[in-house]
Amino acid sequence: MKGNKLYNIMFPIWFLLVFPITWLVVIPVNFIIDTIVVLAGLKYFKANNTYETYKKIILKIWFFGFIANLIGSAVLFLTQFLPNGNQNSLYNSITSQVAWNPFNSIESSIIVLFAIFVSMILIYIFNYKISFKKVGLERKTAKKLAALLAIVTAPWVLLFPSQLLYDGIKSIDISLNEEMIKEIKSIEIKDALNGLEGSMYIEDGVFDSNDFKVSVNCNVSTNDNNLLKEYKSLFESESTNKLLNENATKIFSEISYVNDVIFKVSEDKIYTFNRNNMK
Repeated sequence: MKGNKLYNIMFPIWFLLVFPITWLVVIPVNFIIDTIVVLAGLKYFKANNTYETYKKIILKIWFFGFIANLIGSAVLFLTQFLPNGNQNSLYNSITSQVAWNPFNSIESSIIVLFAIFVSMILIYIFNYKISFKKVGLERKTAKKLAALLAIVTAPWVLLFPSQLLYDGIKSIDISLNEEMIKEIKSIEIKDALNGLEGSMYIEDGVFDSNDFKVSVNCNVSTNDNNLLKEYKSLFESESTNKLLNENATKIFSEISYVNDVIFKVSEDKIYTFNRNNMK
């Protein structure tokens, strides 16, 4: 959906690894986790001089681990810049889902797992080739410890559906100002519109919080004859009313506070659906 009036005020949890201000929390937490894994690994693999070796390698492990996780998060950050236009289906299955719930689509799941895999490989290479160099570790032990760090300290948090945090906020009984409530409802409506049939041709959607109605503009701007033909078959045919009726029903089922849905196809083609009239 191309509209800018329905935008997110929430941000994915992996943004914590992208914005420097959050490093004040992320860095010490990473250090503690690395320390636990390194000490446990050295003892489990029966390395000599456990604590002396730990002191030699922990800062390098911590630094390179943070860099590797940051690179993995950057992979996901880049997906947020996919064009949101006639490739809307791609935008919905990747950009939106990677940010809010990677388990909602195969494409987003694959991309998030790929980002984690990139971090894992980097953690292994950095530690085995640099951190463990000339510290007295046997080659076999070094490989095992590098693999352990790669698996355990990989940024698995990237898989966490940030949408759960958002849903949790909605369930908390707190006093929100009017603007905040509007923003949260806009997020819900945006997600609902993105899931409609023909959503790639939904230009924008505006929620009127006073009348509890959603006004949706349907449009296509392209020279691709196939896309133009598809648009006309969806929004300028005898079956258009049926399609929009089904889409309105879906919105009503997902968003309890919307009473009316208005689809504007052109200046003289406006379809209005009321919740009570559709029962």
